[in-house]
Amino acid sequence: MQRYLVKRLVGAVPLLFFITVISFAIIHLAPGGPAEIYLGTSANPESVAQINHALGLDQPIYLQYVKWMFALLHGNFGTSFTTGQPVIQDILQALPVTLYLVGSAFILGWLIGIAVGVAEALKPYTRLDYLLTVVSFVLISIPVFYLGLLLILFFTVYLGWLPSIGMVTQGAPFSFLDLARHMVMPVAALTAVEVGFRARFVRASMLEALSEDFIRTARAKGLTGTVVVYKHALRNALLPLVTLFGLALPALFGGSVLIENVFSLPGIGRLQVSAVFARDYPTVMAVNTIAAVLVVVGNLLADLMYGWVDPRIRYS
Repeated sequence: MQRYLVKRLVGAVPLLFFITVISFAIIHLAPGGPAEIYLGTSANPESVAQINHALGLDQPIYLQYVKWMFALLHGNFGTSFTTGQPVIQDILQALPVTLYLVGSAFILGWLIGIAVGVAEALKPYTRLDYLLTVVSFVLISIPVFYLGLLLILFFTVYLGWLPSIGMVTQGAPFSFLDLARHMVMPVAALTAVEVGFRARFVRASMLEALSEDFIRTARAKGLTGTVVVYKHALRNALLPLVTLFGLALPALFGGSVLIENVFSLPGIGRLQVSAVFARDYPTVMAVNTIAAVLVVVGNLLADLMYGWVDPRIRYS
């Protein structure tokens, strides 16, 4: 296991390096720059050149990348062009919001998705199965940002029950009830898509597991239906889902970018979008690098979980 882990970590280094090179090149090749954003389209070339020189953007792109990578290896993401403070501070300020949003959606999405998928598999081709299938496909088909807008339209505009902007009420004392009222729609929108995907995969895996010979043997031995379903069938059905676990976190962070902007949440996603429009290169690179690390770590965790779910798997 240790040799396998070390091998995977070493193999991730060139992959992350390649991703940072591509990201750095793409954002610097995009039209415009910080000077044009700050000064506007009518800025004179002398002012633009002065700002570019102050930010070090007049240097060759390969030299800019080398300096950025050298700083990154020392734990420094650089200084934000927008806020003027270290990028790591901006990220640490926005990270709790994203973790709260993504963590809640991840847990609820898996719990509800597994429960719905098991219910469908236990009653296949019944009205309940057809109803849950339709709901799952609807949740999968609706873009997460559009679902967020629908929730705002219904619960805020029509009913006036829930606030649609921010995490807390400005000027009011903090309370968990106020936080929950602000976060229920963003979490619900992000969770809904997860539930649809998980339910479909769990249903298919459970139907396959329930048709295996070891399930018939367990029932013939007199085991109760609960033990057969949850101890034997569900555990084997979870094995194909481990791959989805590795991809779920990066996908949720991608969805949080849209949700945070729809609901004006001060998280990593909104920080990323603001940095892109402001051509804040250090912030964009920092968030892209963190997202790349999440993808690599997520896939590594999925591979390691295979051994936990299925004891027959051994790493050498």
